[in-house]
Amino acid sequence: MANTAEIAAGPRVRPGPTGAIGAIRRLDGVVLARSMVMHETLGGRTWVGVLANIAEVPCVEAAVRIRFLDHEGRPVGAPVSARAARLTPGAAIHLRARLPAAAAGLQIESLRWTAGGRIVEPGPFAPRGFAFGRD
Repeated sequence: MANTAEIAAGPRVRPGPTGAIGAIRRLDGVVLARSMVMHETLGGRTWVGVLANIAEVPCVEAAVRIRFLDHEGRPVGAPVSARAARLTPGAAIHLRARLPAAAAGLQIESLRWTAGGRIVEPGPFAPRGFAFGRD
């Protein structure tokens, strides 16, 4: 399975009760609203994430690059990246990536969008361990 990204409009995507994952400060714009690891029947693992526009205005030229890290914080495997020309309020980019065996966490390497004519580039983002089977 190759790393994939799919843009979806629909019901508003909001972060869970603890807000966006701990590596991300609360922002009004594009956030990694969901991040979880799925265990497959044959023993592999797949990371599933949702990058959502939680703002009241459209975000244009949204882009993200997420890398996977081992227990020592070193990059492993291929990063997952996605771009969207326009994310309306509540729209999301659904991300999916096969995890290398050594992957123990992730780090948002870059996140960028334009809203109201200004470029927003939050970060830097701290590495984050996986929450297995949970948001």
